[in-house]
Amino acid sequence: MVFALNIGGNYGRGYATDSNGNAWVTGRFQGSIDIDGDGNNDLTSNGGNDSYVAEFDRNGTLVFALNIGGVSNDYGRGYATDSNGNAWVTGGFQGSIDIDGDGNIDLTSNGRDSYLVKFSDYVVVTIDENITANAVVRTFLTTDPDTGNTFTYQLVAGMGDTDNDAFTIVGNQLQINSSPDFETQSSYSILVQTTDAGGLSYSENFTININDVNEALSLMNRMAKITKIYFCPTP
Repeated sequence: MVFALNIGGNYGRGYATDSNGNAWVTGRFQGSIDIDGDGNNDLTSNGGNDSYVAEFDRNGTLVFALNIGGVSNDYGRGYATDSNGNAWVTGGFQGSIDIDGDGNIDLTSNGRDSYLVKFSDYVVVTIDENITANAVVRTFLTTDPDTGNTFTYQLVAGMGDTDNDAFTIVGNQLQINSSPDFETQSSYSILVQTTDAGGLSYSENFTININDVNEALSLMNRMAKITKIYFCPTP
């Protein structure tokens, strides 16, 4: 067995894996639930039963989680993934529901309706805490069947843009505006759009996880490099 975890206080209804080896899960819950078993609640329902959507990497680490729901009862029923790493989830809902967790209503039922949602696979990046402000986190590269094309990149509004303000794109490089601290914020979510010379564009979500560095050990390692102290002679 590679790993096992329990998703507390809910009913699992659907499961699928994508082309990157990530696992997607859906179900329903009421109140608050701990998705990844770390003892902290990850989601709180909007009222009644809500659907939840969660993605785990191949090691069982939670990539992201959100609830789909409104004040009435909503249920996640099934999952499927396609060859591009996208996840498709379906379920039932009553009244109005917020699909992407941004606080806005996305669908309104005529009584009891079904929903179908497509999620693009989140790209996960991990960086160490305490790197300097304006450090380059990643360099973007776009694949396109048209050879010789050029691309621009920008942070855009949409699902997953929660922490866009914490980053800046210069050319094709993503920079973090302030030195990250794991104890303050352990992960960031951004939405990046690439546009080719003809005006065609594509957006993708990125999750930037912050690695918890042993700061005391790091200080000891820096101190260990100091081998001698000299007094300069008085002129």
